[in-house]
Amino acid sequence: MKFKPVRIDWEQLEDAFDSRNADLVSFVDRVTGHVALDIEEDDRDDDEEYEPAEPVARFSPGSLTRAYVEPLSSEQKLQWVGRFLEDVDDLEPDFADDMVAALDSENPTDAVLSVLNRYPEGKELWYLYRAERLHELVEQWVRDQGIECLNPPPWRE
Repeated sequence: MKFKPVRIDWEQLEDAFDSRNADLVSFVDRVTGHVALDIEEDDRDDDEEYEPAEPVARFSPGSLTRAYVEPLSSEQKLQWVGRFLEDVDDLEPDFADDMVAALDSENPTDAVLSVLNRYPEGKELWYLYRAERLHELVEQWVRDQGIECLNPPPWRE
């Protein structure tokens, strides 16, 4: 099915990829370009073991007009940290060593955040690098979905 070009709220789309809320399901409406959020309902009894269900909206008749966003997983984010350490040459040696150790720790997500909080300059470099990767991911996803945009991403203007 071919859709007309749409205007995308790039910031909202970026936020959808960066969402940490497992109960939120994000999608782009291919007809309007609107980035929308649905909340998955958890209707289990407190005694039942929790198993996340696929959102019903993915299988509704309107789902042909919806392009669903899969948020970044913790594993993907940690892979980016590893690539950051390989790609960025001018990192302070102590920062780089601490980041490598954090990635090898039992709880790498928390350990990486702890290291970032101790090294403000490294933290700034990381967030710039991370933003670039996120922008690349969002743009590639839009292309992969076949969404034609009327407006370019703000980071390209």
